[in-house]
Amino acid sequence: MEDKEPKKSFSQLFEENPKRFVRTICIAVIVSVCIIIAFYFMIARYDSFSIAMDKFGLIIQPFIIGFAMAFLMNPIMKVMERPLNKKFATKAKNPTRTKKIVRVLTSIIALIILLALIALVILLIVPDVVATVKDIMGSFGDKFRSALDSFNSFSHYIFNDQVTELKNSKASEIMQSVFAWLMDYLNLGDKSAINSIASGAVTVGHVIVNIIVGIFVSVYALISKDIFRGQLKKMIYGAFNTRNANNILDVGRKTNEIFYGFIIGKIIDSIIIGILCYIGCLILKMPYSVLVSVIVGVTNVIPVFGPYIGAVPTVIIIFITDPIKGLTFLVFVLALQQLDGNVIGPKILGESTGISVFWVVVAIVVGGGLFGFMGMLLGVPTMAVIYYIIGKIAANRVKKKNLPEGTADYIDLNRVDEDTGQMVHNGLEADKGSNTGIFRNFKKRKKAKDIDEKKKVHVPESDSEDNKSEVTQGSDNEGAKSESTQYGELSLEQDDKSPSTQDGKDE
Repeated sequence: MEDKEPKKSFSQLFEENPKRFVRTICIAVIVSVCIIIAFYFMIARYDSFSIAMDKFGLIIQPFIIGFAMAFLMNPIMKVMERPLNKKFATKAKNPTRTKKIVRVLTSIIALIILLALIALVILLIVPDVVATVKDIMGSFGDKFRSALDSFNSFSHYIFNDQVTELKNSKASEIMQSVFAWLMDYLNLGDKSAINSIASGAVTVGHVIVNIIVGIFVSVYALISKDIFRGQLKKMIYGAFNTRNANNILDVGRKTNEIFYGFIIGKIIDSIIIGILCYIGCLILKMPYSVLVSVIVGVTNVIPVFGPYIGAVPTVIIIFITDPIKGLTFLVFVLALQQLDGNVIGPKILGESTGISVFWVVVAIVVGGGLFGFMGMLLGVPTMAVIYYIIGKIAANRVKKKNLPEGTADYIDLNRVDEDTGQMVHNGLEADKGSNTGIFRNFKKRKKAKDIDEKKKVHVPESDSEDNKSEVTQGSDNEGAKSESTQYGELSLEQDDKSPSTQDGKDE
């Protein structure tokens, strides 16, 4: 435990070491000015800053891929590493060398398992998804007209003129307008076909190279993770004092716990929802079961809004093919999301984030607006870490002031008494005799007042008003326990008065 030194004022610091004080102030001012200037140029030249950040993102893309793969491989490696170490490392002549060999082998096996799972998903899902998209694109016109006929019949031909006009329009023109919108959105309208193909080939080649480099980065990151962890701890304890370094490590452990619990839990939850959706589509004989299940499962990764984002396109796809089945699927997917939100999700995720729905929505909106899909996915655990850090700082600050750390104690707080440091809640007076600063409820205070009224009957009439007020205050604060104390004080005061009274009579 470190001895807490009292905080010194600026004048005391200046008197102790003027040069050091002036140097510290100058450094703080220079750093603040640099931050302000950098922020100004970042806002004033946002386009250039955005281009620079995109370029920087492409440069570090292999490391991002590698660390993401290592993040997913680490649980697989741990499951295999522990039993192998118990079996071989404990019996080996050189346990350290054996553990290194086990780490390399388990890292490579984890990589193989991860790549095999990715390949299996691609082989099972991608061909069906591609075939489904081709079928939708090829028969879009007929299915669109059939859906309009069903809608016209369902609405009893109220919108017959509008439906007839839509039916007479060519499906190719509709698809052409959709493709034109996509071209404008992707900024491909001003590029020739050759340039587009060449640019796409270069991009794909660059991504493939980054993935290969990321694979090597992931393996080396897992092999050397203990060394990296030790080096980081060494730097933290060297740069900060013991108390701050311990707090930094606590925050790091909590961050790891939140991110692992949320991301891994969300992936497992989304896989389960995708499988259940596929089984339900097969039972209900829904069209495009694979495509629909993939969309529902992938969008389910996004908290709160994900289920609804996935429900909109899937319902439209099925509704165009068969309106009745589209409505049936809408009911099914809503029921599935309720099952996920109330049963499956809480069982898998639990309280991995520890934040309310309000902060989840804030994290998704802000993260999605800044960083797109990845921002919506990682915004929630990031917000949970920020919430934890702020809560920890606030708890430490109120603890130093001898105030409660629980949030519930501050809900009905009106103020804190500056003289006594006691908490005053709405509709209640300060319980100045309490050591904890928490006030009794209304029933207890009423009971104490009733006891006080009974005690006033037995107080002698010769007592002064000051003594009566002391009895009243003591019964309010301490109840039955303070009865003997207050009467003891009264008896002592009477004893003190009796000699003086007797002297007066003698004179």
